Amino acid sequence: VTVLPLGITTSTLSGGTEPDNQFAPTFHAPLAAVKMYAVGQPSTTAPPTAWYCVGLTDGGVGLTSRTARTRAMACTCAVLTAGLPPRLFVIMLPPSFRMMVRAMSHTLRLFAGASRSGVRICTRCLSPFARVIVYPHMSAFYSAKRNRNLFAKGHGEPFRISRSKIELFMNCPRCFYMDLRLGVSQPPGYPFSLNNAVDKLLKKEFDIHRAQNTRHPLMEHYGVDAVPFDHPDMAKWRDARTAGIAYLHEPTNLLITGGVDDVWVDPTGELMIVDYKATSKSSEVSLDADWQIGYKRQMEVYQWLFRRNGFRVSNIGYFVYCNGNADREAFDARLEFDIKIIPYTGDDGWVEEAIHNMNQRLLGDTFPPAGSACDFCDYRKAVRDAIDGLEVA
Repeated sequence: VTVLPLGITTSTLSGGTEPDNQFAPTFHAPLAAVKMYAVGQPSTTAPPTAWYCVGLTDGGVGLTSRTARTRAMACTCAVLTAGLPPRLFVIMLPPSFRMMVRAMSHTLRLFAGASRSGVRICTRCLSPFARVIVYPHMSAFYSAKRNRNLFAKGHGEPFRISRSKIELFMNCPRCFYMDLRLGVSQPPGYPFSLNNAVDKLLKKEFDIHRAQNTRHPLMEHYGVDAVPFDHPDMAKWRDARTAGIAYLHEPTNLLITGGVDDVWVDPTGELMIVDYKATSKSSEVSLDADWQIGYKRQMEVYQWLFRRNGFRVSNIGYFVYCNGNADREAFDARLEFDIKIIPYTGDDGWVEEAIHNMNQRLLGDTFPPAGSACDFCDYRKAVRDAIDGLEVA
């Protein structure tokens, strides 16, 4: 199943046929969505009959409508049982993330039902018979007000604080308080898909040397006397969302967590924390910009976490910095990077105090001051000033 959050704002499917017309099960989508069909398809000049799309949701109605489910099932089964040659494209426009999950679930059930009727379907990837493309709005990933994962006074269970929430507190105590006490978080940006791809490939590359207990050529080039650390919890430490490396800070009952990119170990058994970064700039990459204080604090929190878990950790950590080269003559379906290893000497002495300060803010009922350079707080203030005195329609 391929899920592509492309931010298409079209909310309805036009045209179509009745469910009982099994010989014409095509729903024509708007042109903006049709252009997206080129994903995974070698040719974009195929005749119209080579495209079949079933609308599983229609604006705000979605799969809560029995008619929508019936139509989707009839059209899906008609396409599959007719033995038609092209791939089947399922377009979903869920109004919420929850609805998107339900839509995906119903879609898989439809294909499973079709397979029982004699049509061979690969339930693992639904290929080559089908490709499922989801076009959620950005609001599908963001709720302006939530009621879960909130700090409550006198809570018995440890309260989880991620490394990114620590950074949020350091940048703006007010946004931190609004997030974890009031349930109003900063709107997220779109994911950095290329950066994530670089991150994933680097991990695969260093994992090869981890399994062989050898130095990566980059480590040899920059004179780093270490190898990737082979530990059974490495996958867990990397999983920032559900696991990561964690430490319960008993004085505050806060569970501090963080997901590392990599850990190296020198011949004496001392660990070195490693973080991958990717960018594309004409100048040489460095750690000299003011905003990169966040990178440094990130490294120091990881060093603190590993020390609290009983590991000997070097003050020196490394950034594997990938700089995309935009000076080539042509793209040629390749993006080349200059990769540099930058050492950084961390000092985690501030972390303990920051944890106590965070706890005091969470326990307090006083609205904290805004950060001195918080764009979100500046925006909220500008909006209040702009609409002050205006009539609301």
